[in-house]
Amino acid sequence: MSHSRHLSLTLVFILGLGLLAVSFLPPAGRQSATDAGDDEARLLAAVQSEHPSLFFQAISINRADAPQLTVVPGIGPELARRIVAYRASNGPFRDLADLERVRGIGPAKLADLRAYCSL
Repeated sequence: MSHSRHLSLTLVFILGLGLLAVSFLPPAGRQSATDAGDDEARLLAAVQSEHPSLFFQAISINRADAPQLTVVPGIGPELARRIVAYRASNGPFRDLADLERVRGIGPAKLADLRAYCSL
């Protein structure tokens, strides 16, 4: 095989590889599925951080045990135990505002909990 023919075949092969590689690139102005998925994940994370109660099933303060109550943002293990103990001593809560009777829950904490709790 002559040197020029070998060079021509090599050039055609490299050109073919380049065209094959370009065919796997997303068209200009469009995102790949992975990029679009990443954007959706970032958007979802932003919405969840701004409006977490939209993605949270409200917890019943009258039915939940202490471990279930700790799922609520702002309720740790000790506060959960106090809520359960108050409920055991005084019966079910009649209104979410009754949570203020539990030591450690004031107006500000109650306002934060309202989005996550139900009766």
